[in-house]
Amino acid sequence: MKNSILGKARWLREAALVSSNQTSARLAREAIEAHRRVSGGQSRSKCAAQVRRANIELLKAEWLKYATVILFLFTVGIGQMWGADYALYTSSTITAGDYIIVGQKTSDSKYYAMNNTCTNNQYMGIEQVTVSNNKITTTATNIVWTISSTTDGYYIKNGNKFLNDNATSSKNYAQTVSTASGTCVWSFSYANSKWSITNEGTTTTKNKLSFNMGNPRVACYASLQSGANQIYLYKKITLSSIAVKTAPTKVSYTEGEYFDPTGLVITLTYSDNSTEDVSYAGHTSDFTFSPTTSTALTTSNTSVSITYGGKSTSQAITVAASGCDKSVALATGSPSHGTISFSQAGPLETCDGSVNVTMTITPDAGYYLSAYSSSGVSTSNTPSITTGTSATTAQTPTLTFAQEADGTYTAGATFTALIDHFIDNIQGTSGFTGEGKAKSGNYSATLAELTLSDGDKTTGSSCRKEHYHFVGWVTAATRTSKSGGPYVAGDLETITGTATGTTYYAVWAMEDDE
Repeated sequence: MKNSILGKARWLREAALVSSNQTSARLAREAIEAHRRVSGGQSRSKCAAQVRRANIELLKAEWLKYATVILFLFTVGIGQMWGADYALYTSSTITAGDYIIVGQKTSDSKYYAMNNTCTNNQYMGIEQVTVSNNKITTTATNIVWTISSTTDGYYIKNGNKFLNDNATSSKNYAQTVSTASGTCVWSFSYANSKWSITNEGTTTTKNKLSFNMGNPRVACYASLQSGANQIYLYKKITLSSIAVKTAPTKVSYTEGEYFDPTGLVITLTYSDNSTEDVSYAGHTSDFTFSPTTSTALTTSNTSVSITYGGKSTSQAITVAASGCDKSVALATGSPSHGTISFSQAGPLETCDGSVNVTMTITPDAGYYLSAYSSSGVSTSNTPSITTGTSATTAQTPTLTFAQEADGTYTAGATFTALIDHFIDNIQGTSGFTGEGKAKSGNYSATLAELTLSDGDKTTGSSCRKEHYHFVGWVTAATRTSKSGGPYVAGDLETITGTATGTTYYAVWAMEDDE
């Protein structure tokens, strides 16, 4: 099965050729006859037409041959067409797997397998099989029985049906049932090159599974029947292990390179101890590797796992350091009232080319980015960063570092509080009086009394807001509402001289910030 696919494909093609022998012979005769007529003086154009017709028919026949092969392959499937191999099982201990249960007829030495045909719930059918070199190759599923262990022995099962001993004291019966019971439990023993299959649940003496070649069947008897006093088990051949036979051409790497399986050859070992060599070339889709062939190797990689047919082995490799130690570390100046972060933790390897990293600058609520600075390694681009009172949301500029840049890049930012304000006119006359709080209306008081303290918590005042404190005065009449924009520290004014006729506005900032 393992090495004969190409040969069988050739055989199938030859079979198709044979199927068209008659057509080919007829076409050849027509071509010869056409040539004869041309030689005898018959119209060349007429003969040429006959030759063309013969050629067309020949092409049709060739197409039909190969189309038949292709259709057959797609209909039955490659694996099903070639079948599976089952090897004579001679181990003294049964292991779980798929088996063919076989009896040999002593009169002609032919082999017969128990199939899943159950007649009248009394006995199982048999059919002839071919044994060659202690192997059976078949596509049939009706003769394949799965043996699996259970508490007191083994189940013998085909599809969803269990083999069951339903013999009585006077009847030699066997059947298949859908639900397992005690009479579906069997034991196996091997002695003198013979298998004995005994039912462990029956209360009768008819507990031996046996072939009866006189009345072709398999049932339960008190002993093996004459004419077929040998039971053979043939177990499905499966892949047991794989091993590297020839290492890949390249096994020494430099970090950053990728594993190359070119030249790899592995040996497959099957459950019957047969072996087969498979090269990576021509079977690339059947192999998988870890690390994959698209994963950059690092110095920590000392081997590559190779998987084929569900089995794995490993190939030792060496990965040397690249010899370049150029990198850029990333740091921040630990700003207050905002954060700076990077899309990569760093350090950034710059040996093989320039490297990009995204920086995120985020002010706290009520703050804006008033200044940005950097020190250490310079970027090879100018990052797009906005400062000023409008810079109140997160920004994500890209920093680019040139190839082989080396050192530390430190990002620094200053975040400044936005200043809110309240509209309350203090219009001077001849002077000011009052409680030190800005209230609507005209007041008489000295200029020195026109102050507000941070601790002033008097409620009911239209110029006081919870969580804000007084920071100063302004006279900019254009900012008489929040829509006029926030004030900043540079807008504050000092009241000097007479305040008569001047309207002042109290300016407030968030608690604990100025």
